[in-house]
Amino acid sequence: MPALEDLKWTCIRTFANTALYVRSSSWFSPATQPDCFKTYECRPHLYACRVFTPRGHDGQRPLPLVIRAHGGGFIVNAPAADDPIARHLADNANCIVVSIDYSKAPQNKFPAAYEDVVAQSLAVIDDQDLPIDRSRVILSGNSAGGNLLLAAAQDGRLRSKLMGVAAIYPLVDLVPDGKAKMATRPDPSVADFMGDGYGDVARLYLDAAEMPMMTDPRLSPMYFTARESLPPHMLIVGAEHDMFCHEAEAMAKKLAGAGDGDKVSTEAGWRVPGVQWHKIIGQPHAFDAFSAKTPEKEKTRLAARDELYSVVSEWLKDVFSNAMGTPADALVTAIDDLELMENYESEVTQEHVDMPGDEGEQDPSPDIDICYEYGQDMEVEYETSPQRPPAFEALKAIEKRTKKTIVLETNETDAILTRCYSQEQSPLFTELPREIRDMIWKFATAPHEDDQNRYEENKFYYRPGHTAPLKTDYAILLTCRRAWLEANAYPMLQAEQCYWYHRQGPDMRGTEWMNGLTVSNRQNLGHLHIFPQMFAIEGLANRPTSRPLRSHFPEWRVRIGEFQPRMFHVTVRHTDWWYWESDTPLRFEDSWFKVLLDTEELRSTQVLKLELETLDYKADQLMPIVERLSRLESRESETHIVDGIPTTTRFILQGDPEVQTWRGPSNIDGQVHRPYRGRDTLDYHIVTLTWRLHFPEYPHAHIPTLRRAPRVGLSEDTSGSLNPVIAAIGEGRAENDFPRMPQFEQHHHYNLLSRRSRRLRSRAIRRGMVGSEDSGSGMMNASIYAQRMQEYQSKVDERIRKAIFDQQMGIMHERQWRQKWEAEGSLLKFED
Repeated sequence: MPALEDLKWTCIRTFANTALYVRSSSWFSPATQPDCFKTYECRPHLYACRVFTPRGHDGQRPLPLVIRAHGGGFIVNAPAADDPIARHLADNANCIVVSIDYSKAPQNKFPAAYEDVVAQSLAVIDDQDLPIDRSRVILSGNSAGGNLLLAAAQDGRLRSKLMGVAAIYPLVDLVPDGKAKMATRPDPSVADFMGDGYGDVARLYLDAAEMPMMTDPRLSPMYFTARESLPPHMLIVGAEHDMFCHEAEAMAKKLAGAGDGDKVSTEAGWRVPGVQWHKIIGQPHAFDAFSAKTPEKEKTRLAARDELYSVVSEWLKDVFSNAMGTPADALVTAIDDLELMENYESEVTQEHVDMPGDEGEQDPSPDIDICYEYGQDMEVEYETSPQRPPAFEALKAIEKRTKKTIVLETNETDAILTRCYSQEQSPLFTELPREIRDMIWKFATAPHEDDQNRYEENKFYYRPGHTAPLKTDYAILLTCRRAWLEANAYPMLQAEQCYWYHRQGPDMRGTEWMNGLTVSNRQNLGHLHIFPQMFAIEGLANRPTSRPLRSHFPEWRVRIGEFQPRMFHVTVRHTDWWYWESDTPLRFEDSWFKVLLDTEELRSTQVLKLELETLDYKADQLMPIVERLSRLESRESETHIVDGIPTTTRFILQGDPEVQTWRGPSNIDGQVHRPYRGRDTLDYHIVTLTWRLHFPEYPHAHIPTLRRAPRVGLSEDTSGSLNPVIAAIGEGRAENDFPRMPQFEQHHHYNLLSRRSRRLRSRAIRRGMVGSEDSGSGMMNASIYAQRMQEYQSKVDERIRKAIFDQQMGIMHERQWRQKWEAEGSLLKFED
């Protein structure tokens, strides 16, 4: 009796939700209350979304966004179930958390809840009343909520707007039945919250009349088609005695894919770049929501809940901090936004603020007046601008349409200077020579440690020179366009950008940061500091000799002539050596560092520095390694052009090794390892070797330490290749001609079709849909096979035609915007 079944579950849900709302009311739990409630027109019949903001937030400064979906087996519960974790994440990860609702079974079968989650998430992201940073959005959910958000993250409407997903004991695979899932648990004697009830969940959530494929990614996120189907950052947390733990870890391993070689083990899991797996030991499904039966077990459960909350909040902080970008990036985005406001004739009125020496004349560019207002408080990130969201979204819309990145002009030429006021009444530009102004720019944009956010001394990343995040005050760059053009490179030139293989610091320059760099940023990298671990960096020796960095660090997108760090600095810390926890004797493979000395990818680098750190009583083990490295010779390669003449370069060791010492706590990352027990502190011994780029034909050549552009040219890099389809589209054709599919692309297309054809035919033979070559069986259904092949070919042809059309339209829009910006004298441009 379906009607009675629905009535039964309606009563159960009403009772559960009533109990939940009483328990989560302000009378019983005042500390976890939301700050406000929101209802969106796309789903007005659902429970209101519950919005949590960090304590003390002013309501104006944009913050990262976390969208939460509660658990409940797709049948019971409401957003209030997530109040405790939502409040914790908002306060501890400094973000805005919005808990959303979705339709429940059995009245609402799959995919109703999935569509609700997608629609509500889009509505929250697009809500202009929320002070959120739309470039930093994370989905997070428990159990069924984790399933729905992992599925929604693969939806094309939502995928591009997300940074990551944090799924907590999620159901990710509906193919196995309940018995098979229960068999994966390590200890069958431990009670499981789901148990036999899993069969009811699957039965009530799915429509028996229209049973979907269990491998549909909307239903079983485990079966995603490619890693790119999901956001770049993924956290999956499982509970040891949960029947879903095994499949959750399997999905994490599938996401990690080829990254297993870089896997780092943690106390209760592992991580690779972009994916982290964490297992809560000794706990069943939904342990954070239900009290234990004894005081001892309740104490253990609360500790596990705190562990869960800490893991998620720390992961969120790491992901959000890596996405912040450099001060130079923030500056470019801020000024781009202001330029865009001018181009769109934004209704922003701002009184002119006279600069020193500006009396009587004004820079005719209104955007610079607004820039000066920003410059009053540049210690606050650029997201503080209330005008940012519409300008930022409009800028992104242009980029999406043209498939080009928009940047601000940084090239200081006479042609560019005509676009801004010459500031002739300012002594800064009329009385002081350019050399003195450069000293002022460098002093004003010099990086300094943020004393308000000092690192804990026992962290892996704490060491001399890295006791706090580095900050740069770049307010001076926003005073006027001329100051920007003269000084925009100095924040990047002087900053130290740190890259950790693992156990990274809060200022880690990760994949998103690297990918977000403009060409100008890459060419003005001042100090790139790498903190490797031996097991990972030694793989550099096995990379192709022509492009080892490009192969070993694919996220850097290294290109010769574009990747130009002035100093390439490698530090091997005491905790980076092989088996340092066991006090194993030092072991160093010279081959990987010889690759750095020889590769042409680093020949735009002036200084190559290697820093080796160990404990003082192992200094004698370090000296033979230093002596071996001192004898290494760099290969001489023809990499530069000086005055039009090809020139060779090589790295030469400079002077004697430098020796430093420092003292730190023995409880590294809160743990005292066996060899260091009984000690309060550890004394460190550091030896530094420095190589400088040398031009044998020009032994006395000097390259300025801080330069706006290299004084010598770099040989062109011809090793890279473009996608042949994209490279061929539009070449050799009139601008108004609609391009045909290139001949080689047709050939590739039909080869692909041929391979696909063979796979489909083999599958059809196995299923008896068509017969084999020597059999007459199944020939009556051969038309089904032919029809499928024709449909597949039509889809491929349509995708190719659409790609060609989109590119042609992008070229047209790019041309229009270039002409508009040129006519207005704007500094905006498309990056080549």
